[in-house]
Amino acid sequence: MSRIILVALLVCISVIPLTALSLTLESFTPVNETMINLTPYIGYTTVITGIYSNPSANYLYVLYARINVTSVNVTSGVLIMSNGNVIGNVNLPYCMQPYLATINYEENVIYVSCTTSNLVYEINGYTASIIGSIPVSFEPTWVYYDNYTSQLYVVAYGSGKFLQYNMINSTSKYFEVASTISNLWPPEIIIPNGKLNLVYVIYATGYILYLNYTTLQLSRNYCSNCIIINLNSTPLYAYYDAVHNILFVSTKGGLYALDGSTGSILYNMSISPTWLTANVNESLLYALVNNLVYV
Repeated sequence: MSRIILVALLVCISVIPLTALSLTLESFTPVNETMINLTPYIGYTTVITGIYSNPSANYLYVLYARINVTSVNVTSGVLIMSNGNVIGNVNLPYCMQPYLATINYEENVIYVSCTTSNLVYEINGYTASIIGSIPVSFEPTWVYYDNYTSQLYVVAYGSGKFLQYNMINSTSKYFEVASTISNLWPPEIIIPNGKLNLVYVIYATGYILYLNYTTLQLSRNYCSNCIIINLNSTPLYAYYDAVHNILFVSTKGGLYALDGSTGSILYNMSISPTWLTANVNESLLYALVNNLVYV
């Protein structure tokens, strides 16, 4: 099994089993590393803002932004790689810094949100080209594609709403969730779970709402029957493990693992990752905390 290293960092590796209550340390020895220099493709005045993979197609996507620039003519982009080779470099028009990305695994299409252009770019990985864009009312930040329902969800941060975009018929709806809780604003993270007919909405105030898909028919839903969890801490990132039905939510106060159906807290840890993903086949969670990678 080969491993591609894009950036050379001094990394500490420790192990977090998905069902663990405490951290343990395990040695880590890389095997068959491949060092790839990205500078010839993206230049020196750039910073990598995210790395995403489509394991079913063996593709890797690297988001980058130009630094110390103010002109809208200087754009950011997406570097597309497969089998360790760079196969395309897609510039994002009017986008100075991409915010986040999500992937349609079946079609190998990546969706990239950008706050400066108020667009979500639709990029075909096979052809390394932009095949469309989705306008968002104001400041698209968090973006998530539900591979189960073919729905794209985008947080329109500046408006306090989120967008549901149907990729099949190209229709869109905006939703604003309200309740008796007065400080449910603004939404920071949204993760759809089409298999369980749920949508997880995480707010800047630390509240998490489990919404039923069927209740999203109204533009303003008062959350009369939804599940409400208060973590009392500012969210940083979230990841849903569909195999184990666990919603991981990283906050400034720690990392929480919640039951994907009931919202009950399974366990929590005193780390605050800014990025999460998992190898569900080996029951391992990968978490980035400053310059440390926890596994």
